[in-house]
Amino acid sequence: MGVTAVKTIINRTNDLIEIYKREDPNDSVTILPNSSAQEDIWIPWVVNMDDFNKKTIEIKYVDSNKIFYIWQNGDKVRYSKDGWENPGKAIPGDSQVDGDRTLIIENNYPSMKE
Repeated sequence: MGVTAVKTIINRTNDLIEIYKREDPNDSVTILPNSSAQEDIWIPWVVNMDDFNKKTIEIKYVDSNKIFYIWQNGDKVRYSKDGWENPGKAIPGDSQVDGDRTLIIENNYPSMKE
């Protein structure tokens, strides 16, 4: 299994979105409501709770105070809104690992496309 990278982020909400990797909190991005950004964020591999606590990407909806987490496990990019899940739900859209993706932030969930 290889690297899955978010190359574009589209924010389709009225929320300010903050995205950061727990592995490197300085590696963060803020996306204005209803806008997009070009980035290069590698989605970390997470296989247990310890990895989750150290590596997961957090997507925070600033105004509505929601948080989603994304990571790779097995052959899928996974997500959760409740913290660690094993293996986690496959992210809607193109959840296969390996390659470049667009991360789409919707009002109720994140999704991906190739």
